[in-house]
Amino acid sequence: MTQFWQIPDFFDNDIEKKCQKSALTIGVGTLMDSKEVMILANGYKKARAVYHGVEGGVNHLWTISALQLHRRAVLVIDEMAASDIKVKTYRYFKEIEAKNLDLEKNIKKYLIELAK
Repeated sequence: MTQFWQIPDFFDNDIEKKCQKSALTIGVGTLMDSKEVMILANGYKKARAVYHGVEGGVNHLWTISALQLHRRAVLVIDEMAASDIKVKTYRYFKEIEAKNLDLEKNIKKYLIELAK
């Protein structure tokens, strides 16, 4: 197994600034046993993972693909993270989530209910 400090060229010889210092890691079994899962992905750097999580087959190379089998998994992504998925897939999910994507309306509704 290669450690990050053994490949400084990968980090442009600046490990201190370009390597994350901490991460949350859990096993697939723990993930699948959870009642609900929410994954946040933003930016172009996450587009490939989003593609494999949404359109790729379930396999051991892309842990995110296991969420296709989860009973209550939510993937929250921005436009850039969605850039590798097919346009048809993107439009399908955007259409079925349209009412939830109207944030201004939902926030107003939430605030009204909160004030009651």
